[in-house]
Amino acid sequence: MLFSIAWPEVVNKTEYLFSEIEDAVLRGEADAGLIIHESRFTYRKKGLQKIADMGEFWEKLTGLPVPLGLIVINRRIPPETALAVNRIIHRSIEFAFKNPCSSQEFVSENAREMEEDVMRRHIELYVNNYSVKSFYKRL
Repeated sequence: MLFSIAWPEVVNKTEYLFSEIEDAVLRGEADAGLIIHESRFTYRKKGLQKIADMGEFWEKLTGLPVPLGLIVINRRIPPETALAVNRIIHRSIEFAFKNPCSSQEFVSENAREMEEDVMRRHIELYVNNYSVKSFYKRL
């Protein structure tokens, strides 16, 4: 979607699994690709060049960060249950702040890029002050 907003004139687009985009560009199957996740920290090592930072593009366009996902709860859920879920998630974020290494084993098992610095930078994209602020957009 971001690619189409930034370059609406591009019509010959192909979707790839996020982990295959860099290789598709390197093989010449695509002239460019929009990379996400850890790849945004490692593409230079593979000889690729940044054309644009879509986060910067989106923030300049809207004044907001890129909407990556959200946590929702059905309005039919009793308010006390929704608030309890809210508190649990908030405590989880606080725990991650206080214990940044606590998720390292899980991340190491699931990350494409195994360099510790890359994993740390990737986590910092999601466990940050904005995570806490945006989490409190009310139920």
